Amino acid sequence: METGGTTKTGAHPAINGDGEVSTDEVSGVFESEIKRADKDIEDWLTEHQDEDGSMSTTDALTLQQMMADQSIIVQTGTSTLKGIKDSILAAVRNI
Repeated sequence: METGGTTKTGAHPAINGDGEVSTDEVSGVFESEIKRADKDIEDWLTEHQDEDGSMSTTDALTLQQMMADQSIIVQTGTSTLKGIKDSILAAVRNI
């Protein structure tokens, strides 16, 4: 699973390039990353399972790490969106 990201404008389809961060952009980026992580895990499982569905201990640990990475993506997206929401609410209260 590839990690990392970019801050380049227009580098991701969900970013519209207007210089402003929106919840749609943030959720779009994280949604696509979660889908990519899901696909990576599904592809990896297809390639590494025996015919009876079993796998080696090493493969099981690799799968566990991939699923942990996926969980981090989900948690990061959730906390980022919550932070944006909290910032918006604080700004509204200050108006």
